[in-house]
Amino acid sequence: SHVFLALKPTGSREWARASSCLGSELDYDPTLCLTKAGWGGHVYSVNVHPPFRAELRIFGRGLGDSTQSGHSTYMDVLHPYPHQERGDTLSVEHMFYKIDFLWRQANEPSPDVFFLHPAVHNCHAVEYLFTGAPLKPK
Repeated sequence: SHVFLALKPTGSREWARASSCLGSELDYDPTLCLTKAGWGGHVYSVNVHPPFRAELRIFGRGLGDSTQSGHSTYMDVLHPYPHQERGDTLSVEHMFYKIDFLWRQANEPSPDVFFLHPAVHNCHAVEYLFTGAPLKPK
C-alpha cells in the first residue's frame, strides 16, 4: 500500500535541515526518502513537554493511479476546529489519546512503515499506540 506513519518531535529549523533519510541517530528521518519515492503517510509532529503540541501532516501518495494519490493536508490535532475554544492538553497521555483516535480513523490504519523518533517518548508512545486494538504495522 506504500503508506507510513511517523511521530517526530516539533523542532527548530536547524534540526529540520539536519534531518535526512541517510542521517544517523537523531538526524535519521526515513519519511523524507519515502515521500520522494511516492509513498504517502501521516506525520505527527509532537512536543511531549508542556505546552503539549501535536500537528498532523498527511502526505498523499504519488504511486499508482490518481485514485491513490492525494494532496498534502495539515491539522492541529489538539485544536482541530478553528471555531472551537482551545482547551488545555494536560498530559502527554491525553495527547497520545488524540493521536491514537485520529490514527485509527485513517483510511490506512495499518501502515507499511512505522517510524518513531527517539525524542518522542518511544516506550510510552509504542505502549499507548499499540495496545488499544489489533492494528499493527505490516
